[in-house]
Amino acid sequence: MTEIVNPDGSTPTAENSGVDGNNIVVTPNGNYLQFPSDLDMGTKKDKEESGGSEAIDPAYLKIQILDPLLADSDPDGAIIENIFMFAPAGFTLEDGANYGTINFGVTDALESTTKDIITKAGTNDPAKIQGASQGEIAVIMQALTQQLGIENAGLAEREAFKRRAVLNNKATATFEGMNIRSYQLAFNLVSSNEKDAKCAYVIEHTLRKNMYPVSDGDFALKYPPEFLVTFMRGKEPDPFMPKLKPCYLTGLSAQYNANSNMFHPDGSPTDVTLTLSLQETKQLLRSDLYPDGPIRIPQARQEGDE
Repeated sequence: MTEIVNPDGSTPTAENSGVDGNNIVVTPNGNYLQFPSDLDMGTKKDKEESGGSEAIDPAYLKIQILDPLLADSDPDGAIIENIFMFAPAGFTLEDGANYGTINFGVTDALESTTKDIITKAGTNDPAKIQGASQGEIAVIMQALTQQLGIENAGLAEREAFKRRAVLNNKATATFEGMNIRSYQLAFNLVSSNEKDAKCAYVIEHTLRKNMYPVSDGDFALKYPPEFLVTFMRGKEPDPFMPKLKPCYLTGLSAQYNANSNMFHPDGSPTDVTLTLSLQETKQLLRSDLYPDGPIRIPQARQEGDE
């Protein structure tokens, strides 16, 4: 867990986590951060056993900060921090592919007719020359002179212009790869008490601290930690929400007291709006998101499921 100290230099514990004085808050479990302090991370079954009644498991967001050197080999040991917050509304995720173009017009034209037009001695299909329009001949000559770097290529261009003819480029789309996905998360952390305000402070600075690299000698930098965002439903990942991959925190903006210029008695703002910009660490393949076989509709959690 990210090192946190109280104003008096002591280490926060479950006993002194913001209950008294100006102690910086950590959660009662002492091993993760959550906002608000009463964030519902239980299950429908938990509520029923305690006498309540819920139609569905609560939804929330889990953000894990990972050591990039251990993320692949030791996922559990790679976790630097766990942060739990409410799931923001209106989440948008865009998938995109990159396509370029390649023009086959010049090569097709030169391959099919130039030999006959230039030499007048083609034997493959003499009718091709005889049947070619003046416009076709003009644009093929223009393409040929440009490809060969012949001086005074403008003469061929002028002839093509006189015929009001241009080369059919026969442009064809070419696949170049997938975009690296990126997305934003926005949280309006409105604190009803000083304890939540301190927790919002720790979350903000934990995120910002782990966005930055550290030096590795005089001339090198170590990569910043990776982030893994998971939409949760009860105690399990929400199967109906997007499956996000490890990413880097590429931007963080914080706005203080956006709704009103009010402060808690200790001077902390009553609300902080955090906007996170994240980009996944690599391009994805279909197999990264979809295993072989049909697309399967997620199984809804049933009563009694753990």
